[in-house]
Amino acid sequence: MNYLFLENNSIAGLPCSTNNLLGQYGIMEKGHFQGISYYKVEDWIKKVLLNSFVPKQLHSNFSAAFMLINTKYAPPHTDSGILMTVNYYIKTSDAVTKFWKANDSTKYMKLTAESDGFIYDETTLDYTGSFKADSCDVWALKVTDIHSVESEDNVRTAYCLQSSTITFEDFVKSL
Repeated sequence: MNYLFLENNSIAGLPCSTNNLLGQYGIMEKGHFQGISYYKVEDWIKKVLLNSFVPKQLHSNFSAAFMLINTKYAPPHTDSGILMTVNYYIKTSDAVTKFWKANDSTKYMKLTAESDGFIYDETTLDYTGSFKADSCDVWALKVTDIHSVESEDNVRTAYCLQSSTITFEDFVKSL
């Protein structure tokens, strides 16, 4: 298992701020960034999200970010520096997250020299499963496993609670 639906929960009053950029993964196209951007969230937002979706004993193992994806396709990849994430989806654009498994013919390349993430050639992977999140859905994801995202529209947003110390399996056991 590499993803788990946790709940659908509407939390009123969470602002979607893109003021303080934490990092980006993607490409420049015609002078505009296309890809995934992560933004800092205020401490009170992090606290609301943690209290809503993560067992109290694990709170100190998570960071929080606001994720903005402005492309219809995020190719198969593994995340950099993150073992698992809990995503609280705001705008989904009917996106489907697919999970993949490498095989003997899999082609890949490292994202950047300072990253431990990789990007993969989808045509050389084996499909293992997928899910479609709705607005206000909360999903736990094992982002060390290869995954991609495809949507109908360019813009998708979510709050992410990310851990570089807790595995997906340990998180699921703690629920």
